[in-house]
Parts: sequence; C-alpha cells; structure tokens
Amino acid sequence: MNVTAEDGIALKQTLNKFADACNDALAYARQKNVTHRYAIQTGTYKALKLKHGLTAMYAVRACDRVAADFTAKRTVTSYRA
Repeated sequence: MNVTAEDGIALKQTLNKFADACNDALAYARQKNVTHRYAIQTGTYKALKLKHGLTAMYAVRACDRVAADFTAKRTVTSYRA
C-alpha cells in the first residue's frame, strides 16, 4: 500500500487517539470494577467520541479491546499506538 506523508500522519494520529481512548476505557473499567464490554461501553462511549474525536466504530472497538483483555486475563497497564 502506498501511503503519502499526509496520510501517514493522519493514520498515526488516529492510532494515538485510539490508544488514548483505550486507556480511558481501561481507567473507567478499573475504577468502576466492570469487565463486560457493554458495561464499559455504556459508561464511556459518548465521552470517548467527544474527548478523542473518534468515530462510533473506534469508540466501540476501544471498549471491546479493553473487555477482551479482561476476558483473556491479560494484565494491561496501558495501551500505546
């Protein structure tokens, strides 16, 4: 895939926003002691979209990613792009 420099920057920004959204969802899940994806999504969806400027798909996937790590019993301290 040929990516222009501008597209590369945009992709990196999106990855960073997504990682930050995952970190916010993780913080919420730990604070509220919830691990189910719908519980995480209910508490964070709107805030993730507004704060990070993400589309609906990315906001939902951030919640799913956090919940999947809890389900797999992975110890995650933070997400990075």
